[in-house]
Amino acid sequence: MNPAGAIIDLDHSMDKNNRQRVRDGSTEHSGFAPTGAKGFHVPMKFGHFYKGSSHRFEVDPTVTDFIIESGKAKKLIRARKFQEALAIYLALANDKKATPLQESHALKQAIHSARRLKDDSLVQKLEARFEN
Repeated sequence: MNPAGAIIDLDHSMDKNNRQRVRDGSTEHSGFAPTGAKGFHVPMKFGHFYKGSSHRFEVDPTVTDFIIESGKAKKLIRARKFQEALAIYLALANDKKATPLQESHALKQAIHSARRLKDDSLVQKLEARFEN
């Protein structure tokens, strides 16, 4: 990790969700953490491997995070259920635990959903929030 910290620069990435840059003898990373948290160190998000075998854990359906919820909203968009998807994206954008990148992504998707619903006043409100 670059001692100065990673920067979010998705415009120059091959994959629009992740980026790695090596320069000046250090490596810089940015992108969505698969854990849905600000970092990658969330042990309950990873399987437990030992001796080449994997261990299955019970799933708690009440546990959720940014990645799980945004995946649900994405499926709703595909099913053309824009109102339900909009509600999820707004909740994600308003989540106090969301990173700036997560908030930005959720706002972009909320704007897209509001446009599909032809709610121009909401689109303007969300765009103003996105630009700030």
